[in-house]
Amino acid sequence: TPLLSRAECASYISLAEEAAAARGGWTVARHRGAPTTDVPIHDVPGLVPLWYALLRDRIRPLLARQFGVRGRDVHVHDAFVVKYDAAAQRHLPVHRDESELSLTVALGGE
Repeated sequence: TPLLSRAECASYISLAEEAAAARGGWTVARHRGAPTTDVPIHDVPGLVPLWYALLRDRIRPLLARQFGVRGRDVHVHDAFVVKYDAAAQRHLPVHRDESELSLTVALGGE
């Protein structure tokens, strides 16, 4: 079962694109070890309530089931929407995230 519907994915993408355009572009230097073209969710006002609902209703329960952790013990270190462009960045270097668990939710593609 997908974590987000196609409509929800489209909404996340649209809100992130609008926010990036309003701020003069996507960030490209927030992560030293594995830089991505991204926009932090906390910088996208329209995404903040959607993100917190997703975290509360779907992500925490998913991680609790999969990893045996208590949902209320799952805290977010960094949440962002990444924009990948195969012509500009085909991969990330091998790296270690700053958290015990990392979750990637694909918003585009099949």
